[in-house]
Amino acid sequence: MTMSLDLSQTRALCRLIGDSEAVLAAQIIRYAKERGYTVYTSTLEQAWLASICGISEPLIQALSDGSRLCEAPPEADFARDPVAGFGVEVAERHRLRGISLGLFLGLMKGYRRTYLDLVGSGGFADDVRRQCQKLVNNFFDRVEVGIC
Repeated sequence: MTMSLDLSQTRALCRLIGDSEAVLAAQIIRYAKERGYTVYTSTLEQAWLASICGISEPLIQALSDGSRLCEAPPEADFARDPVAGFGVEVAERHRLRGISLGLFLGLMKGYRRTYLDLVGSGGFADDVRRQCQKLVNNFFDRVEVGIC
């Protein structure tokens, strides 16, 4: 049986993400350094924080409208999916700056891991944590489809 979050759990997840942007930025910087991405990216903490804020905003919006974060069915119309649209938008901006698809997608894996780690340490009961992580994964899956 698939569990879904109730309104209070969704709000708690949104609050966790919104209140943890500095923590998320510090974590993605660590991952980027560990994986060698900082050679290709800004080293300014403010730039990383801006990228976290840029991801958190559509994630929180999509969580607030939970229907957008279901698993993508085979007939999904990604051209009309706002989450995939976010992926298209950020990919276009990064490609214009000369960032390759492989580099961008590789770094997005670090962002996904960063948000999953946050949810994992968010103090949720196991079943709620698993559902929150599933929603975060669904968000990043759709963003990545848009990026591609």
